[in-house]
Amino acid sequence: MSDTQSPFLQRLKDIYPFSDLDSDDLGLLLPFLERSKINPGSSIFSPGENAKTFFFILSGKVEIFLPAKGGPRKLQLLEAYDHFGEDALLNREYQTGAIAKTSVLLVKISKENIERVCRESSIIKRIFRMFAATYKNYCKTQFTWRQPTETIFLLLHRHPFFLWIKLIPLLLIVLLAFSGLLFLAFTDLHNSIIWLVLAVFSLFMGLVLGLWEILAWSNEYFVLTKDRVLIQKLLVGIFESRVETPMNAILSVGLNTSFIGRLIGYGAVTARAYTGNLEINKLPDPDLVYPYLEYRRKCILADQHRQEAEAMHSMLENRFYPERTLNSRPTPPIEEKPSVVNYYADSFSDLIARFFTLRLEKDGAVIYRTHWWILLKKLFLPNLLLILIVVTTLARITGLFNTNAVLLYSLEILAAVIGWCWWFYEYYDWRNDVYIITADQLVDVNRRPLGLEDKKAAPIKNIQTVEYERNGIIAMALNFGTVKIQIGNEELTFDDVYNPSAIQMEIFNRFHEFTEHTQKIEQKRMTEWFSTYDGIRNEDENEKGNPPRNG
Repeated sequence: MSDTQSPFLQRLKDIYPFSDLDSDDLGLLLPFLERSKINPGSSIFSPGENAKTFFFILSGKVEIFLPAKGGPRKLQLLEAYDHFGEDALLNREYQTGAIAKTSVLLVKISKENIERVCRESSIIKRIFRMFAATYKNYCKTQFTWRQPTETIFLLLHRHPFFLWIKLIPLLLIVLLAFSGLLFLAFTDLHNSIIWLVLAVFSLFMGLVLGLWEILAWSNEYFVLTKDRVLIQKLLVGIFESRVETPMNAILSVGLNTSFIGRLIGYGAVTARAYTGNLEINKLPDPDLVYPYLEYRRKCILADQHRQEAEAMHSMLENRFYPERTLNSRPTPPIEEKPSVVNYYADSFSDLIARFFTLRLEKDGAVIYRTHWWILLKKLFLPNLLLILIVVTTLARITGLFNTNAVLLYSLEILAAVIGWCWWFYEYYDWRNDVYIITADQLVDVNRRPLGLEDKKAAPIKNIQTVEYERNGIIAMALNFGTVKIQIGNEELTFDDVYNPSAIQMEIFNRFHEFTEHTQKIEQKRMTEWFSTYDGIRNEDENEKGNPPRNG
């Protein structure tokens, strides 16, 4: 059998980036690749060791951890066709450690062979560079939304070109202003101190604005994980947003580049869902991100089909060969901690949110109300009227102004009744506007006191994208914003809710719980079909006088 037809090469074609190479090109790389089998619980490498090898996983699971105070911090739980050991690509010591959680079959590339592989294929060289950039980013970044077993495949910033086109004009303006003001400081002897102070101030402001742009660029990410595609943006104190689409909802992937983008190396990749698209703009190496996103989408579909086939095989084996099930010893699953959304912490803002009951769990559903700041805005005018009544009464009692007491107190009583009715109306109007997350639905209830009720509901299973944003200094300081959910042709918005990031996580978790629950129901339904089939078959055997067959 030739190398290009070997089983190893066929398995290698399932791994990105080798999946994008034809058999001839891949055959040229085979001499640089080695295979290795690791026993469960064995250390593959430890932090501080010389990074000599880059790895791909053919089968099994590997845990990646990062040394930290108080014990190692788990970074990734990798499975078949994933890669690790990116420090070898960066030509340095391993910053992380790797442990085999199960029996693992690996494909290894030594540091020396990495250079040879990169010389043989410029595409592989660029892909390895993209892997290394992702690795550096997720080692130094912690995301609160990430699930414990959610593997990060790509974690990239916008193309640096868009940072420099802002920094270079800013730098030129600051240098011109500084040099001009400094020239005036040396030539205008009467006001030299003022010009010197302005020169230093312009330089300082330029430095602040430059750091601000760098911070904004460094806090904008494109992230591809095992479960979702998302874009996260953060402008400290001004704006925060996160838009995400579940991988299960993506139907296809598109690529869009311009002539200038191809010259510089940036473009846009689009994840297309049923009714909406998530467009990721200004990406570096879009021609690499596009096939990798498509590869991961197909891996999700293949994994779903594999799980369905395994479930079907297990049910059939259970029905026809029950003695095998009794004698077999199931492999204990890897312990995975369930994800918990930390809506309330211990901050002062969280204590106020808990006091106003901005989140309530009832009968398996989660109920959210709008932020207490919205309540204060609604109650501002009624409170102002009630305070005015109190001030007017005190002014009349103390004799600050003289007027007819009967008329004044009558008007104040009338105003107090109106004020309190207004106050309670606004309070219950705020209290009755709720957003509900159930096991299978998202519900938006807008109910007016003594008025009509407007209720919108949409099924969780049809979620296409989930987005949240906090916009403005007050929203950032008090941690409230809007969560937007695209469900089919309907868009639901949870407006002005506290801790919108946690609510987005809650919705995403419910989506996965619903998906897993649906799969279990389908498996149970298949079991019932087989039971019905066995019953009908046994009835036929009884009618024919034959002994019934079991399974």
